[in-house]
Amino acid sequence: MIGAQVEDNDLRLRAVDVMGPLGEDLARGALETGTVFVEHDVACWEGSHGTTRGHRVILRLPATQHKRVVASHAATDALQASLAAAMAERVGHSVTDVRLEIGEEPGLASSPYRNPRG
Repeated sequence: MIGAQVEDNDLRLRAVDVMGPLGEDLARGALETGTVFVEHDVACWEGSHGTTRGHRVILRLPATQHKRVVASHAATDALQASLAAAMAERVGHSVTDVRLEIGEEPGLASSPYRNPRG
């Protein structure tokens, strides 16, 4: 069963920061213009530090950008690494899957520090 997808702008912003200014260009651009959603609790496991809740992260991008990003192994690897690192800062939480989807064109300015959608 597929759970609800909740927009998580804080995770997106933290992933941009984790990637840093020298991160892979396509990946950084995807985080700056895309929208991040999280499908919570798609997996759960016990580890040495207790229960870890695994979440699926979905990054929605405009069609033309999506095509460029999925064609680049470096970009997809950088996105997975930065999103996983950002999620891991939340104690007891982890990324189980990162998906790239085609979404609507963004209606806000292309900036990593745009106001969250209300």
